Amino acid sequence: MRDSFLRARRARRWRSTLRPRQARAWGNYVGGEWIGATGGETFDVINPATEEVVGSVPKMTREDAQRAIATARETFDSGVWSGLAPDERSRILLQVVEKFTENEDELAALETQQAGMTIRATSTVVIGYCINHWDYFARAADRQMQEPLEPVSFPTHSYNSVLPRADRASRLAPGPSQYRSL
Repeated sequence: MRDSFLRARRARRWRSTLRPRQARAWGNYVGGEWIGATGGETFDVINPATEEVVGSVPKMTREDAQRAIATARETFDSGVWSGLAPDERSRILLQVVEKFTENEDELAALETQQAGMTIRATSTVVIGYCINHWDYFARAADRQMQEPLEPVSFPTHSYNSVLPRADRASRLAPGPSQYRSL
């Protein structure tokens, strides 16, 4: 509860981060690299409040998706992640939580621009819950398989977005060489 209060208090400070920025071209993170669509096509992400272009994202094809899935499967089967000791996986996931927390203001501002939500909603609901989810699973990663997980004690939600953001990171998997460097 205190986290929500602090995020709401910081919302006043975040208003200054919502000034229009130069549109950024994003990629998809596959196999440890940022890539575009094989055809090079993109589509614009529009800020619903100002109707300005806030970014562009690759217009991925079915083949692009299949390539990403095959890369994820290859990485999993290689044992680079799945073969790690549970405490090592937990350590890496906690580093991700730390990075999300460090960049919380920027992530909330980006989500506000692309979704048209208030900064309070993006900072508490979207980014705040994302950080809570990652933290929960990072701390659960070093449990023995027979040990049951406690129920999630915070609200959950799900909705779609086109810009990469923190809760999308659950679908991102670094390539095999990326795990050891974290």
